[in-house]
Amino acid sequence: KQLVASGADQHLMLWHLKEEKRALKLEGHKDSVFGVRFAPSGQCLASASRDTTVRFWITNTKYECKVLKAHTAAVRSLDFSPDGQSLATASDDKTVKVWSVQRQRVVCSLAEHANWVRSVRFSADGRLLATCGDDKTLRLWDASSKTCLHCFADLGGALRCAEFHPNGFLVAVGGMDCVVRCYDVRNFKQLQEYTAHEGPVTSLSFHPGGEHLLTGSADSLVRLFDIAKGRLLYTLGTRLKPVNVVSFSDDGSYFATGGQDNQVFLWKTGCDSSDKENDGDVLSSKVSVEVLRELPDLATTRPSKPASGQVNVPSAPSQETTANHKMQQTVDKLTSQLLALSQTVSVLEERLGAAEDRIRELSSASCGPSLPSA
Repeated sequence: KQLVASGADQHLMLWHLKEEKRALKLEGHKDSVFGVRFAPSGQCLASASRDTTVRFWITNTKYECKVLKAHTAAVRSLDFSPDGQSLATASDDKTVKVWSVQRQRVVCSLAEHANWVRSVRFSADGRLLATCGDDKTLRLWDASSKTCLHCFADLGGALRCAEFHPNGFLVAVGGMDCVVRCYDVRNFKQLQEYTAHEGPVTSLSFHPGGEHLLTGSADSLVRLFDIAKGRLLYTLGTRLKPVNVVSFSDDGSYFATGGQDNQVFLWKTGCDSSDKENDGDVLSSKVSVEVLRELPDLATTRPSKPASGQVNVPSAPSQETTANHKMQQTVDKLTSQLLALSQTVSVLEERLGAAEDRIRELSSASCGPSLPSA
């Protein structure tokens, strides 16, 4: 089993979880790496970066990479189709591009979003694509015809993440308004809504069994919902503020979390015990989840070591720890201000677009035939 993570240090870090080996650092991107996914075959992985490129890393060639460039702005998200033949990428250039993995070239571009596209996902059967972004819309696309089937508009705020249920009939979306919404893709109706967090929802992951939904947020919390019963099972307090990503393993027995403290944690799921013993409370690791491994800092290649299975209680903070905490608080405030600025820019772009349309109308009217002089 392998785990791969990306970060603002421009690198990918790859861990072999069942072997005590040094983490492998994959270098090549020139700016922050926003997303990384393994191909279904495991033969390659793809990464998306602020440097506007997508890179294919081939596992059987010591992770030599192929650079793909078609976007004109940062690439925020990517996902392989279930058959591994296609790769979809979402970008700040307001487009989603679908690539042929074999030919490593763009086969089509989807350009109906009005602002940055933050997330793209294939359904489990590969028939649908879900995309969402700063224009506050969630769009469903036919993956074959590349046509937009439905647009869920004005969903309360800029959207950060979308995820399909394993059965392919439900899609969940979360964003700046701290709410997670679930929609039926067959009739385009909303099924559930959770006021999930006190900060923007940054990441979603369905358990492979289909009954549970994991959410991560800028409020530093990870939460697990029972979507069959429509209720919160447990809240996991972390020191990852904000939590940037949550992801279940393929068999659902583990999940990983990553945040802005440059750490990746691997947790044992424990969904069964939490369903009966907890009612959304903040848990210690002993109750339903435990830290299996604290993977090393993303800026290093030190070998990872198994943790004890419990979260250690920290000692009294040192002066350095206090200073780091204050710095983190400052960074969090700046992050919130940048998010607010992003929303303001979105509004200004909408107004600018309306003004441009009005100018074109006036320009067309002024170009009509003039009356002859007396």
